[in-house]
Amino acid sequence: SQTATQITLNNDEPWDVIFSVDGKYAYVSQYGYSEVDIVNTQNTLDITTVDVDSNTYFLAITPDNQSVYVANNGTNNISIITNESPFNVINIAPTGVSDPYPIAISPNGKYAYVGNSSGAPSRIIILDISSNNTSTITLNDADDIYYLAFSSDGKYAYAAFYGSSYRDWE
Repeated sequence: SQTATQITLNNDEPWDVIFSVDGKYAYVSQYGYSEVDIVNTQNTLDITTVDVDSNTYFLAITPDNQSVYVANNGTNNISIITNESPFNVINIAPTGVSDPYPIAISPNGKYAYVGNSSGAPSRIIILDISSNNTSTITLNDADDIYYLAFSSDGKYAYAAFYGSSYRDWE
């Protein structure tokens, strides 16, 4: 039998949770707030709060376990948090997309894909993690993007849209 432990966070509207690759930390975005709570999974009373930009939504971690990317819907950008104490925001990369919502890191750790939630046409911004240069995929017949994911080999990216099915592209 397994037991569950309730964890009290700094705010009451958690939106997304991801774990570091090594499982040491859980990162929790707070809907409508400008912060991410970082929970030490070995001691759930040890919670660090990192201030980021406005309206945090989805989170993604690089495969090398070095950085956590945060989609900031209120300020149309991404905060990048170091994955070691002290957890600092090391960079804010512009996304060039209105209302960033889902975010996914390619399996090779080279790109962050960021989707928008502001209606058609949908855009996916591809952020080169090493240079912060961006390119854009525009999908004229698709509405809000809710989720992004990669195939395990990184060959395909998939997106779930409001009222639409998945798409993939190389």
